[in-house]
Amino acid sequence: MTDSLRGFTLLETLLVLTLVGILASLAYPSYARHLRQGERQTIQTALQEQLLQQEQYRAQHQRYATFTAGEPGELPFAADTGRAEGRYLLGARACKDEDGNAVPLSDCVVAFAQPVATGSTRPSYGMDAMGKRYCPDEENSSNCWNQP
Repeated sequence: MTDSLRGFTLLETLLVLTLVGILASLAYPSYARHLRQGERQTIQTALQEQLLQQEQYRAQHQRYATFTAGEPGELPFAADTGRAEGRYLLGARACKDEDGNAVPLSDCVVAFAQPVATGSTRPSYGMDAMGKRYCPDEENSSNCWNQP
């Protein structure tokens, strides 16, 4: 009677691991792009929600509220996007005109999101009361919203 051991040879195992590695390297860029798009969508939703709350505040106080990123004080605004990884702090400041001068808070406000991590390579995002998107860190003011 012969006992034959069944199993995989080292070559077969290495071949399977190589194929899995190749497939993973092909799938990762798509996965990373999907994560970035989801992060942008989360930020856009948070900024739109903050602008809605700003409109409610303006209806009661005849001006928009400003606050430092992550510190809304007594205002009912969310201070961050809530995710542990890739977290952004939210804030609000007065809009600026073409010359760089602040516009009165009764007219316009910019809600912005900046990364929590100091020195992060993640961009900052901004959106004004009219829905116009900004990228405070970049020369092209809407480039961060359009990155793949």
